[in-house]
Amino acid sequence: MKNVYIAKGASLHQINRLAETIRASAFDSSEGEIDIIRYLEIDLPKIFPGLYLFIEDDVTMGARRAFISEDPLGIVVSESIYEAAAQKSAFATEVLLHEVGHLFLHHRYAALGLNNADAVYRDRIKDTPLPNSAEWQATAFALCFLYPYSFCKRYKTAIEIKKAYKLTERQAIRIHKHLGRLKMRQDQTSLSKEGNWIKTVISDLPPKKAIERTADPVGQFSLFFSGRRPENNLLDA
Repeated sequence: MKNVYIAKGASLHQINRLAETIRASAFDSSEGEIDIIRYLEIDLPKIFPGLYLFIEDDVTMGARRAFISEDPLGIVVSESIYEAAAQKSAFATEVLLHEVGHLFLHHRYAALGLNNADAVYRDRIKDTPLPNSAEWQATAFALCFLYPYSFCKRYKTAIEIKKAYKLTERQAIRIHKHLGRLKMRQDQTSLSKEGNWIKTVISDLPPKKAIERTADPVGQFSLFFSGRRPENNLLDA
């Protein structure tokens, strides 16, 4: 297997802390519905200068639902997924957040054509350890962003999750398992290691000089360096 298909290793807790903080920087509440379309079209371009969102018809997209393009940097999404996300579909929103995860974690590797429905790519990473799989990282980011552990840890059953997020039974069971993995490993996490890893992620974002005409979006992540935590972002409670 070629190294180009393997990302930097990251634990589920590292990704959770990153996803929850990014979410809290863009939305007033860390729980509840999010406007993913607004986030993609307005917020993300402030962090990734020149980023574009392109809607492609389903026939042209084929089996692919969404992917990251390299030049120019952008998210290409199928028309049906875009429309479903605009209607607050949990599945479609997760698809788009999967690509957002690729942007934050792997945007320097956009030339790989990372996307969530490329069978050839999945075959090449099938034996990759999960912490080093770009696809696993992107999916973990999407789940942690969409279902913040700091809030969702209070749900004891899949039924509670189903009701809270209006999910299908199958979706709720999947999220319940995801939250269970976070809870199971909570005592094993190291805040200092998480912080150091996140600093490397933030340092890989486009330089401030390239976005100095914006409202300093990179500054919203300064808590990673200062150690401060927003009151509504109880990541490690």
